[in-house]
Amino acid sequence: EKLDGANFRWTYNEDGKPVFGSKNVEYTIDGEPDYTENVDGRFTDAIEHVRDVADPDELLANGFDPRRYTFFAENMVSHSLEYRWDDVPQIIGFDVYDEEEKEWLSPTKADELLKSLGVPTAPWAEITNVESFKEKHGSEDGYEIPESEFRDGKGEGVVIINETQSEPDLNGFNYRAKIVT
Repeated sequence: EKLDGANFRWTYNEDGKPVFGSKNVEYTIDGEPDYTENVDGRFTDAIEHVRDVADPDELLANGFDPRRYTFFAENMVSHSLEYRWDDVPQIIGFDVYDEEEKEWLSPTKADELLKSLGVPTAPWAEITNVESFKEKHGSEDGYEIPESEFRDGKGEGVVIINETQSEPDLNGFNYRAKIVT
């Protein structure tokens, strides 16, 4: 499910301190994490949420170095759609980038890592392959957006990820498409 909030990310620096950012801004001053002066107010709750629930020691215990990854989530703040705000987690994870391998993790692996940090993940509408998708839906025009897990009505849309093909010149980012309502 594609969610309607604000794109949010974080990683861990060499000292194991979380470094937060939006889609295009990293909240640092002189390379050090800073969330007192330059953070966009829409992200303060998301930062506190990650600090409260995302335990990098859990990843270490499971054999993953958290400094190796950048985690992406939707910060669930009011934007265009109304959600059942009492039922919606502050952040909902959807992607993980492996800085060491310079590639995006598969959705299954990203889901596993985010959940091991205590971060809920975006619901999956369907797992399929291109041939089955075309046979079932014809094209993206024939795809019906499912009901949202977090609002009354259809989701904002879906993100389709082709795990078998990477876009050239995009750091291993898999081909993706969004179908929105």
